[in-house]
Amino acid sequence: MDWLKRLSVITVLLLGLAACGNPDTTNQSENSDSANEAVEEVTISLTITDQTTDTVIGDEEYTVEEGTDLLTVIEENYDQVEVTDDGFLTSIEGHQQDVDNNIYWLYQVNGEDGTVGMAEYEAREQDKISINLQSLE
Repeated sequence: MDWLKRLSVITVLLLGLAACGNPDTTNQSENSDSANEAVEEVTISLTITDQTTDTVIGDEEYTVEEGTDLLTVIEENYDQVEVTDDGFLTSIEGHQQDVDNNIYWLYQVNGEDGTVGMAEYEAREQDKISINLQSLE
């Protein structure tokens, strides 16, 4: 009968140890699953032109993380990007707007004029974006 008590105690101890297992194992698995989630990416076509001098500054496709704003795409891929405190683009690679002569940077997405600032527009899959330095009359 003594061996039955010992077997019972050992069984209870083993069950207790198994039940107390490492609680972080489940959390680590869940955390690694969220870390492994793929970051969504979008591919856009971006053309930048100085229409006052008929100069193409850039004509490229970019793959960026979903939610990336247009101004960030420009700043990460072009030199001499200048922006006002209000977030308006004033210069790309030395091509500058000229307020006195009504020459400004404007953009279109898929043939439609931009309705928000470049810092607010989030690139979407297959967007065809054109940014133009042009004279407003």
